[in-house]
Formats: sequence, C-alpha cells, structure tokens
Amino acid sequence: MTPSAAPSGFDFATSELQSGLSVIEASAGTGKTYALSHLVPRLLLDGSIARLDQILLLTFTKDAASEFSERVRRVLEKLQALPQPDESTTDAGIAQLRDRFAEPKHREILTRALLDVDRLAASTIHSFCQRIIQTEGTLCGWPVEPEVIPNSADMIKDAVHELWESHIATNDFLSSIAAETRWKISEDVGFVSQLLSLDDFTTDPPMEPFDHVLTATHTACAGIHAASLDELEALLRDVSAWNRDAPRESSRRQLLVRLRLGGDGYFTSVRQLSTAATWVHGTKAKKHKAQVEASEAVQAAAQICHQLAHLRWQWKLHCVAQIRPVVASQLRKNRQITFDGQISTVHDALLSPDHGPVLIDRLRNQYRIALIDESQDTDPRQFEIFRRIFLHSPCHRLVLIGDPKQAIYGFRGANVDTYLQAKREAIESTFILDRTYRSPQPL
Repeated sequence: MTPSAAPSGFDFATSELQSGLSVIEASAGTGKTYALSHLVPRLLLDGSIARLDQILLLTFTKDAASEFSERVRRVLEKLQALPQPDESTTDAGIAQLRDRFAEPKHREILTRALLDVDRLAASTIHSFCQRIIQTEGTLCGWPVEPEVIPNSADMIKDAVHELWESHIATNDFLSSIAAETRWKISEDVGFVSQLLSLDDFTTDPPMEPFDHVLTATHTACAGIHAASLDELEALLRDVSAWNRDAPRESSRRQLLVRLRLGGDGYFTSVRQLSTAATWVHGTKAKKHKAQVEASEAVQAAAQICHQLAHLRWQWKLHCVAQIRPVVASQLRKNRQITFDGQISTVHDALLSPDHGPVLIDRLRNQYRIALIDESQDTDPRQFEIFRRIFLHSPCHRLVLIGDPKQAIYGFRGANVDTYLQAKREAIESTFILDRTYRSPQPL
C-alpha cells in the first residue's frame, strides 16, 4: 500500500493484523462495537492469543468497557452453542466465524474461554495504569499502594490562595493592578489546574522570571509624563465632534487628574486613556482623531496596557511553576495519586532507564495484543505507554480504533495529531469500517 492508497475495508474474520501497529478507522454507526466484539474471539480461535487475558482492550468509559466485555461473552456463547437453522442470515457474523473455525480444537478453546471470560482485560486507560501501579508498584516508584483521588483541585486552590496572599496582598503596586484590571483567583485556579494535567507544554510567550516582568511594568507605568498629558488635554479641547460613548468633559478632566496624581484608579484610567482616539468622531474630525491616537500620552497608555496583559500572563505561568512542586510534594506526603497522575507515573516508569526494561518485559509477558478504542482522544503520554509496551516486538500488536472527526477532548490534553501521526506510521496496516448502519438504505 502506498501513502496515497485508500485504507482496506476491515473484516473482523479475515483481515490480517500484523505485528506492530495497525489502525482501524471507524466512524459513528459503522458497527465498531460489533466488529471488535467478534474480533476478540477470532484472535483467540486463530491462535493470536492463547487466553483471553492476553488481550487488552482500552476504551474511554467504564460503561463502554463493561458493555464490550458482555458483548464478547455473548459472541463466545453463541459460537459454543449449536448453530441456528437460519444463522447465516440472522447472525452472519457468528456464521462467518463458525465456518472458519469448525475444528474440534476450536470448541475446546471456546469452552475454556467462557470459563475465563471474566479475566478479559477491558477497562479505561486510568484503570489499566492503576492495575500496573498495584502490581508493579516498586518499579513505578510506589512500593506502598497510594490512595487514588480524582484530582488535586483542593490542593491547587489552596496553593493559589497562598500565592495571592504572599505575593499580591503584600505588594501595593501589584495588588492595585490585580484589583483594577480585574484579576480573578478562580481564573488562576482553572489555569493552573489545566496546565498541571499536562506533563509537557510550551507557551507563547514563554515564561520569564516574574520579578523581571514586574520591574518592567514599574518602568512602563512611569511612561505617562505630565507634559504629554498637557499636550493631550490641548488636543481634546480642539475636538468638535465626539462619539456617543465618549466620556463627558468633566469625566475627561477627572481622568487626566487621576493620571497626573497616580494612586487609586490609575490603572483604570490608563485603560480608558488608551482608547481615547475612539472618543473622537471618525468622519467629522479625522485630523483630530489621528492626532489623539498618535499623541505621546495615548501611545504610552497603550504600551502600559500591553505590559499589564503580559504581566497577567506571566503571573499565571509563575503560579504553575510555583504550585507544581508543591502539589506533587503534598500528594507524595499524603500517599495519594490522581487519575492523571496514574498515567504520568506509568509513563515515567516505562521511560526510566533503570526500571523501564523490566516493566516492559513483565507487561509483554502478560499482554500480546492491545485494542485501543476511541484512540483519537489519546494524548502523547498515553500513546507512548502503548508504544513502549506493544511496538518494536515481533510478538505483539497494537491496534488503534478511532475517528478523528469525533475528537472532542482537546480541553483535557487529548491531541488528535497523536492519532493522525500513528495512522501515518501504520500506512501498511490501515483499515476502515466503511459501511454505515444508521442511515436509511437509499442513503
């Protein structure tokens, strides 16, 4: 298959899943669950796995995992039972598997599988990582099993409040900026929570030392000189046409007074001054509008506003940098781990030069094939876990099942590009479920 060739149609009974990476693209309504629930018995019957617990199926929710296990059980029961007279028309999938695997040894395999069906490892990625930490805790850095908590939201909230108290409440300049430009603790908590869920990220602009940014803001705020305000006041006196939302003359005078005196309301006045050109009617006073916009005071105000926005961004990044080690230390002290922390822990253990090779060998001895459902919503850490365990081994297979059109969890760190890159890597083993069962036949 060349890179430009279309993927092959997937047949759960006959399509060859080679060692290494394969991708099955399955849009909504194309019978994905049906195909996978029949694929597992096929892999058992054709000898790809010797036992059901050698196949790992990961999906996005516990309900989906439970439903999948139940469907596999029903397929196995149907295959073990005697065929129905009209099976080829009423249950073609069962008939197809029965015809292909009709030897006595296959019935023995089905009997053993039904006894062991509860050992089928169908779960979410978080449950999978939790099992690894439970069974291989020493290799994962947790010799004593930690308590699993949903998230570290309370710790993050407390840490953000402490930063505000220690950095903002004790600094008159910074507290004035926070109050007048409407910084919100809740916004910082949300920002920190989102970035702490990511192991690796880049920001634009990048993080700078916060003390340096605060010093630069001090310098910028001294940029509106009395002479420039006098010049602007003279320009505004000559304006003959004002827009409706322009402040009244008394308000303009008060604004200029606050800028000359500093103190309370200074940063609010700076923000208002930066928009002074919009006060002037654009068609009736074009010359005055241009002069106001180009004035030294308005340009300085615009620069201060830009610096204040930069300060706000850098404060958020500063919070992340300060709080990450605090939360990590608190979790370790409490012997607790979050759902996302489970993924990070297993990821780091697999990449560890000391413990990674041993952990990989143990997991490869346990699992031969992995089926990763909803893989368009995996993130780079999760895919690296699968890659380390199941790729670069002639005896293991990694099968991704997904649909990039349904990628909806970017806000959680999921990255559809991870799936698309994997699809490009699997160009020689890419399949598609290309028939929809949700549309009327004419469509």
